[in-house]
Amino acid sequence: MPGRSLKCLWQPAAMLVTLGALACGEGGGCAGSGVEPIPGGFQGTPQSNAAVVRLSRAGFDYLNANWKPLISNLMPAARTNPGNGDWLDIPLALPCTHIAQSDLGDKVVGLGEHLFVCDNGRSGLASVGAMDGQCTGDDAPCPVVITLRDLLITPQAPDKIGVVATVSIDALRDTATGAASNLLIDSSEGAGLCAALWRMGCFANFYSSRGDRPDDTLRIKMQFSSDELWNDQLTFDMVEPDPANEGELIGGIDEVESGDLEVGKQDCLAPGCADGEDESMCGWLCSVANWSLLKKMIFDYVLKPQVQKLVAETLDVQRCRTCNPEDPAVLACPAGSTCQCLSEADCEPTQKVCKGDEEHQGRCVPRLLGFEGRVRAGELLAAWGGDPASKIDLLAMAGGEAPKIDTALQTPMVGGVKAVNQSPCVPQLAAPPAQAVPPPTLEADAPADYHVGVAMSQDFLSRLLHEAHQSGSLCLNLESAQVPMLNSGLFKMALPSLGVLSGSATQDAPMRVVMRPLGAPQLKIGEGTYDPTTKKPIKPLVTLEITDLRVDIYALIEDRYARLFTLAVDVRVPVSLVIEGCPMTVLPALGDFKQMIVIRKDVPGNAELLAEDPAALTQLIPVILGMAEPVLAASLKPFSVPDMNGFRVRINQLKGVTRVGQTDDFHYLGAYATLGLAGQCASWGPAAKARLVASRIPEREQMALRADRPLPWPVAVLEVSADDVPGRARPMEYAWRLDGGFWSTWLDGPRLEVEHPALVMPGRHRIEVRARIAGEPALVGPPGQSVTMVVDWEPPRVSLRQDLAHGLLISEASDSVSPPQTLRYAYRVGEGPLSSFGALRPIDLQAVAAEGSVEVHVVDEAGLVGMARWEAPHATALNAQRGSSFEAGQGVDSRAAGCSVAGSGMGLLALSMLPWALRRRRA
Repeated sequence: MPGRSLKCLWQPAAMLVTLGALACGEGGGCAGSGVEPIPGGFQGTPQSNAAVVRLSRAGFDYLNANWKPLISNLMPAARTNPGNGDWLDIPLALPCTHIAQSDLGDKVVGLGEHLFVCDNGRSGLASVGAMDGQCTGDDAPCPVVITLRDLLITPQAPDKIGVVATVSIDALRDTATGAASNLLIDSSEGAGLCAALWRMGCFANFYSSRGDRPDDTLRIKMQFSSDELWNDQLTFDMVEPDPANEGELIGGIDEVESGDLEVGKQDCLAPGCADGEDESMCGWLCSVANWSLLKKMIFDYVLKPQVQKLVAETLDVQRCRTCNPEDPAVLACPAGSTCQCLSEADCEPTQKVCKGDEEHQGRCVPRLLGFEGRVRAGELLAAWGGDPASKIDLLAMAGGEAPKIDTALQTPMVGGVKAVNQSPCVPQLAAPPAQAVPPPTLEADAPADYHVGVAMSQDFLSRLLHEAHQSGSLCLNLESAQVPMLNSGLFKMALPSLGVLSGSATQDAPMRVVMRPLGAPQLKIGEGTYDPTTKKPIKPLVTLEITDLRVDIYALIEDRYARLFTLAVDVRVPVSLVIEGCPMTVLPALGDFKQMIVIRKDVPGNAELLAEDPAALTQLIPVILGMAEPVLAASLKPFSVPDMNGFRVRINQLKGVTRVGQTDDFHYLGAYATLGLAGQCASWGPAAKARLVASRIPEREQMALRADRPLPWPVAVLEVSADDVPGRARPMEYAWRLDGGFWSTWLDGPRLEVEHPALVMPGRHRIEVRARIAGEPALVGPPGQSVTMVVDWEPPRVSLRQDLAHGLLISEASDSVSPPQTLRYAYRVGEGPLSSFGALRPIDLQAVAAEGSVEVHVVDEAGLVGMARWEAPHATALNAQRGSSFEAGQGVDSRAAGCSVAGSGMGLLALSMLPWALRRRRA
């Protein structure tokens, strides 16, 4: 039973390594979710002590106080006892059992050479096969119920777990009604003292609750070790019994009480007995059988072996690796083993296990407490242009050395990671050398009353990052197809010369961003502290460092992608892991983008096509990362910590464990959790309300890249609030995310300032806000009201064209940010005033020609106004003489904000002509 529990305790740790891949079950089996079995199994070099899992004394106490969910998951047939909801009833079927006199020796005499217990036939007396002196397929089993009243799991140094179960065993057909089930007993022909009457026939019923002691004690002791025959995987075996102490037998049950078993008369089935002849003789023999010695014989040879078999098979299912040749998603048996039935009675495909050959002494392959699989990293990162050939083999399993058991249980984990192929996008680099690190100080660094502690080695996590790098998983290609905003319009505000090279007056050119990490990535584990006021990390939990990251920027110029420039930077990304909700989810949160970038001066920028200073171009790196964040967030979605064996895991603290000397670094990433019952969740969370109270957008001139000053970022100022349940007013915390990216850390309200490099990108940015009760990770509300912030520096593009066939002047306008339906139009005919902004209206060509000209002003959501002017042919010539002209599409950088702009007056004729000139098109 604890073996199954270890799997459950490992899964949260393993999921942190595989980013959710383990949620699919034992040993992998996650086909269709970016993971597939490894052909031939993991071939890399395993690393010992990649992680350590500890079930504390408090954890054992919790399991002992809440053992029902554990047993219900181990034994799906178990049901709550109808008379006592704190007990479980476990059905047991006793088959027809043949007991020979030679097996009994001189313990029992006078009952014949052969005795048959549960010789029931198909449906009891008078049915086919009933009490016919043989056990055949016609004999239905005797139904028995084991009522589990209490359970105690105890760690026993140095390597054992003891389980003591308080049970009662009753021969019942129905626990609700208490209907009894009799064990029919008969002997073979010529049965000793009943020889003259052919056979003896009796019945027996067993009620352990009928004696002076209403229950019995069942004892199991398991010894944990690393299996040398199977790559040192963690396994366990039931401890061999001490023959001198029957109370320590495997599945040992206390001595049966004389009052537990009653044996009664059943008329002999011989022809003479049918008429009542010699009935007293048979009854006398059944009375003889009522001796406690015979009761013990039935108990020892029939009941106890079946209880022991139930226990052994239940533990074997947890101890041995399951297999299913019909399901390709299930791990195949390793070399030296084959997929076989657990027992003769269990031969369904889903009930098979991997059993070893003679070289492996027929031992079953230990159940993989962890994960083994091939991660299709390129597929998982397809939205980032990941290479489909990028794959990583990953192994994480309990074992490597024997666990340590004292007042708690602590088991090491073996980890392995190997890139399937060397990617051409990165140089081949040697793996970081294995470090000799001390064991984790899980207990010393633990918070009070934790149940489960997990420590993950920085050495293993660094190796995982190295192999991901070598596989090409960190090489990314972003194009306009994945990020529609990735076009020349995004950059030409900061790079004016880009507008000359690419695109057109009315359309932006697609662009491409290629990221290639050439240096070896590194990962450091910190203390995981943050400022209680600002909630910003002080010493980040995880810091990811990527050296010599090359970022190549391309634009589509004359139907081919041309590289505009190359940026070379070292990226230092502080990462927090946010734990929240119920069931709990784990999601990453990135640190301050402004602190991430270190510019490299030793790499040429290849920026010959652009006029801007190459040193200033590096300021675009945070913008590019911010633009990619929503894509990354969609790929690395929050993963849930699943309910396991009826329990819910609540991670209470993440921190660095076992400090490296006197530095701020740690050898292990530690997670501490408590257990709860599955389904025990508060379903309520506060609903956040938000509104945009200010948009601090830099002026257009400030957005040009310059090496002597940083690029300013727009800021959205939000006012947030949330209501507690009626009658309470607990303080709230808030988090925001931009355009579907990562959630921020939790912040105090009621005002939030959203500053993010993605806001440099012109567009309609959606800001979502959610709330939680301060300091309560489980009481998190869903995303509430979202607000939209419009960032734009370019006015609409406006053009006018003549439709001579219909006598109209057609206005056409487009904007890189505002959709067409949000644009508003104003008109000036001749020298008259500008009309109010409103809907698009067709212009009568003849009417405006009579006035000499018309101006069309278009305002977008940001208040930027674009303008186009049309002049009648004679007016154009006159303006040419005056030296003035207006070009279609001319923009005016003014914030109209929906107001009318006054003109210089308008003649009576022009005033009377305006409604006609702006008449609506008729159907």
